[in-house]
Amino acid sequence: AFFGPQSWQNRELLTLMQRDGWQWSHLWWCGTPTLLWSTHFVALAVCLMFMLGLWTRITSILTCLITLSYAHRAPDALFGLDQVNGFLSLYLAIGPCGAAYSIDRWLESRKSAGPLSPAQPSISANIAIRLIQWQLCVLYLFAGLSKLQGPVWWDGTAFWGAVANLEYQSLDMVWLVHHPWLVNLLTHVTIAWEIAYIALIWGRL
Repeated sequence: AFFGPQSWQNRELLTLMQRDGWQWSHLWWCGTPTLLWSTHFVALAVCLMFMLGLWTRITSILTCLITLSYAHRAPDALFGLDQVNGFLSLYLAIGPCGAAYSIDRWLESRKSAGPLSPAQPSISANIAIRLIQWQLCVLYLFAGLSKLQGPVWWDGTAFWGAVANLEYQSLDMVWLVHHPWLVNLLTHVTIAWEIAYIALIWGRL
């Protein structure tokens, strides 16, 4: 429904939406359901290998391209989490993300005669970590400041809107309706956390 030939977001619509920029997606070349599903399962396999740390130098770059490709193909279905996944996959591709806890590291230890030395600090790792930190600081700061423009964040009821929305529920939290003070507290803690994050993240603790 999202990516097929007769999809909700067809090529004509997206050409109109993206006329001021170029947004590449490999999904444009998947013209049949069979090819689309095959490509999708290959993409999932690549992302799984990256998650487990297998061939991370290659799978990190491929995962970044896959993440961006899906986001570019369905911009109307794009949410904040998709954008976070996009920049995290880019920064992980920059850094040596398979150097410590990964199948790559385990395979390297199997080949080595003795125990492996700990993963060494590197410039690319430092750059990747700093980029992640700065991006999260900017993201949380502006998320918190933008929430201050909405009355439901000031009156303490915004948290209930998220909890009661069935589209986002992974746990049933509607029991909170009987504890409005807790809804108020969680709403204000969310704001405080997001605005203070830029200061809190830099401490070692």
